[in-house]
Amino acid sequence: MITRPLGLAARLRPLPPAHDALFYVNVLLTVFFFSLFSSRFVLAPGLTVPLTGARAAVQLPWLAGAVAGAQTTDVVITVRSAQSIMVDTGVLRMEDLPGWLRKQAKGRKNLRLLVEADLSLPSGDQVRIAEMATEAGFAELQWATQSVGPRNETAP
Repeated sequence: MITRPLGLAARLRPLPPAHDALFYVNVLLTVFFFSLFSSRFVLAPGLTVPLTGARAAVQLPWLAGAVAGAQTTDVVITVRSAQSIMVDTGVLRMEDLPGWLRKQAKGRKNLRLLVEADLSLPSGDQVRIAEMATEAGFAELQWATQSVGPRNETAP
């Protein structure tokens, strides 16, 4: 053969054992990994809806005492941009909002303002709206964000 002049056959080592301790550790860690991340420790992003049996109605999750802390909002505005603020009477610009907020808060106490804002609304505009609500006399401000993408208009 071609390896005879070099004497390579004399330098060959015996094969290592096929299943040493490191092999078993590797197998155990792989099984542990897949059993852990495919178990109930990982929460599925969804709501379980029983389709048969006594609980065959669609029900939202319920938590005892959850309604006790629920708060209603008195005034709701939807902010798409500084030039498109939707209120119950129409569309306003940012410059018109302080007067409208003062008119809504006039003679009323402990009002809550819910601001439904796009994700694209700059944080500077969010701060301006919060300052306008404070100056108008609102006691609390609640923020809700909406996606920039198209909205599902068929939902109630």
